[in-house]
Amino acid sequence: MKKCSLCSNSTVGDELAFLFIGQEGDEKEICPICKKNMDILQESENPDRIKEAINYLHACSLSSDDEEVVAFIEDIINANGSVANELESERIKSESEHSHAGSFWITGMKVFAWIAFFGISIAGLFFATQVGNQNTGMGVLIFLASLIVAFLSIAILMIFLNMARDLSEIKNFLQNRRK
Repeated sequence: MKKCSLCSNSTVGDELAFLFIGQEGDEKEICPICKKNMDILQESENPDRIKEAINYLHACSLSSDDEEVVAFIEDIINANGSVANELESERIKSESEHSHAGSFWITGMKVFAWIAFFGISIAGLFFATQVGNQNTGMGVLIFLASLIVAFLSIAILMIFLNMARDLSEIKNFLQNRRK
């Protein structure tokens, strides 16, 4: 049985991974769990996973008896630790840029919907006054019909725009979850 140089867990067979050769010429080896966390720390682009790996490796280094391994792990943590913060800030920046880009056209369409509402209402009022000069009842019906069309058109547009906003939020959530 061999022991992991970092976490001191016993491992059977060839499961230990080579870490480095110590100053006295002895091989420093780590278990598969420590190796996995080292790989995550050095290769992952997910800041949450990198932070978890840093926490695991740091906790193991505190309990390790091998000073060379502790110094080696701390050097790797210091060299790669800032990557998690950089990736986190990039993710936040891209989320804010993406959410602003998506909300821009949705906001523009809402403004267009209100302009259309008032345009339809004013057009209905114009036609109602033209027809209302000859037949008052028909003028009132035309104006009421134009208001109904205006309300229905804005309601339908707002429903679809809110659905688009919700889909955009779901897409952002799933993309962040994947990272």
